[in-house]
Amino acid sequence: MQASGISGRLLSAGREAALLGRWQLQTTGGGASVTAALAAFDEFLLEHGGRFTLVLAVGPRVWRWRNAQVIARSETTIGITGEGRPEE
Repeated sequence: MQASGISGRLLSAGREAALLGRWQLQTTGGGASVTAALAAFDEFLLEHGGRFTLVLAVGPRVWRWRNAQVIARSETTIGITGEGRPEE
């Protein structure tokens, strides 16, 4: 499955590590892979945040993946994976 949206957040212990702009999601056999524009981020939390929660706005719903991992990052984009199905 593929999906896209215009906003999301990456949280570390409830604190905002990154504010996401446009994103694209691709499901994989065991979870999801997301590529998103970085609207704003906290460098310290991204580097030392440990476990992340990925939160994506999908229409009127909110999808959450706990234990998400940052797999790639540049100054303008970020790659994130989440295991399993999202919580709603």
